[in-house]
Amino acid sequence: MRIVTTTIGFGSPNKANSYSAHGSALGAKEVEATGKNLGWAHEAFHVPDDVKKHWSRHISQGKVVETEWNEKSVAYENKYKEDATELKAIISGELPVDWEKALLTYTPEIPGDATRNLSQ
Repeated sequence: MRIVTTTIGFGSPNKANSYSAHGSALGAKEVEATGKNLGWAHEAFHVPDDVKKHWSRHISQGKVVETEWNEKSVAYENKYKEDATELKAIISGELPVDWEKALLTYTPEIPGDATRNLSQ
């Protein structure tokens, strides 16, 4: 297990590690201040050539890993057909047949209750 600690809004001089960095846009002034704070002298959304070159070196490795994944996926499908079908549905976001029948139904005749009680 690896534990990774991050700071939301890292580099933002006025919003780092605050709820406002998570729930809303930084805003133009704070984006500019963050760029200065991090030493980022490029326009918004610009990826410098040296950065592209650095990350592009991983493309061939990614192709190898993807090929391995696809081979393992086919082997899994062949060995566990039903489970593989269910996994594909979960990954694609496809809902099971008759999923809506599992939903709770409430009518005006049912007395109100706290949501913490209804989820038990």
